[in-house]
Order: sequence, then structure tokens, then C-alpha cells
Amino acid sequence: MPRQHAMQGTGVRNARVDNLAAKRLIDANECGAQLGCNPDAIAVQLARSRHSGARQFRMNDLERFFNSHAGPLIHKWRHYFEIYDRHFARFRGGSVNIVEFGVSQGGSIQMWKDYFGPGAKVFGVDINPNCKRFEEPGVQIFIGDQADRAFLRSLATVLPPIDILIDDGGHTMKQQIATFEELFALVSPNGVYLCEDLHTSYWREFGGGYRRRGTFIEYSKAFIDGLNAWHSREPRRFGV
Repeated sequence: MPRQHAMQGTGVRNARVDNLAAKRLIDANECGAQLGCNPDAIAVQLARSRHSGARQFRMNDLERFFNSHAGPLIHKWRHYFEIYDRHFARFRGGSVNIVEFGVSQGGSIQMWKDYFGPGAKVFGVDINPNCKRFEEPGVQIFIGDQADRAFLRSLATVLPPIDILIDDGGHTMKQQIATFEELFALVSPNGVYLCEDLHTSYWREFGGGYRRRGTFIEYSKAFIDGLNAWHSREPRRFGV
């Protein structure tokens, strides 16, 4: 596979295709049946686990923290915890830089600190200036508009290399695409970029709509070409 590749039609230039694979752009809705919310889906998952010999469905440390937490509000879909743990567990116990868009009530900041341990540095981003109050040792909060590319570029000058970036911000198409285009390059080659709540790509009030041009879902479909179209025998249509 060619290591250098500019993806056509995505607005992402000088992106390395191998980094796309390594960083694994993850949709936290990949468990489409919303495990933890749908009893039938849980039953199916358990049956599959027993059949395949995989580990049984169990509550992980993130979900345990969520269930027992009596502090600031944590607003997360319950089926996210298995996805988080699957992709984030390898970073636990070491030095890790986490960026989360969408500080809200500050609960998830505490969850990440507990999960990753004392070596974690958490950088929260929110448009609400009141979120500054959640700063503490190991936690730094930046205030700004996620849709403002100038603000995002200013972040890029002060943030360290990112191991995990979680986009749980405003969920509009403009915000999701701008954040990816401005900050994906800061994610380390073995890091994770996770964009949550992609169902808003189908909600008009967020700029979405089924197969509507300019949604994050439609934007992301071009990544499939970025990873695979070097096989193309039509170089004029897709530069390899």
C-alpha cells in the first residue's frame, strides 16, 4: 500500500492512508443495536459470545464508574462503555494525552482520570466558559467554538501529541468536519480518533439528512476510497 496518499474529495490533504488505518476513525455508534439499551441485542451478543468462545458480556471499569459515580453528571450512551474499553484499554496505566470536546458537567473528565490513572493528562474543550471550573491537576480546559477553525488551529499549537481524541461536542456537521480536518494530524500514529453521536448526520437540525451532501457520514465514506482505491484501474478518477 502506498504510504503517502492525498484523499480526493474529502478536503483532507497530505493524510497518510496507513495512519488512517492505525488511528482507526471510530464511530461510537458502531454497536448499532445499542447494547445496554436493547435487551434483545444483549441476548444476541451473549449468544454469539458463548458460541465463539469469546469473553462473556461483562461490566467494565468505565461502566462501573458510571454506575457508582455520585459526582458531576456523565452524559454517555451506555453501549459506549464497551467500545471505549475495547479501543482505550491499551493506554491505561501509562502516560496518555486525552482530548475531549464537550466538557458539559465535567463528569466524563473524572471518569477518564479514574480509568487511565495518574499518568493521564486530560484536555477538555467547550464553548461554555463556566467549564473552566473543572480544571485541576492533570486537567486543562480550553474555551472556544468548535466550528471556529481559527480556534482549532490555535489549539493545535498548544496541545501535545494526542493519544485519544473524543469528539463529543456540538455534533453539528460543520463542527465534526472542522475538528477532524484541523486536529486529526495531531493524533499519534497509534492513537485513536473517536467521533460520537453520528446519528446527527441524519437530523436536519444538525445539518444532517439521509445521504445529504456535507454530513459527517457522507464525508467519512470517502475514507473507504482512501484506504482501498489504490487498487483502482481508473487513475484519472482517483489519483494513486
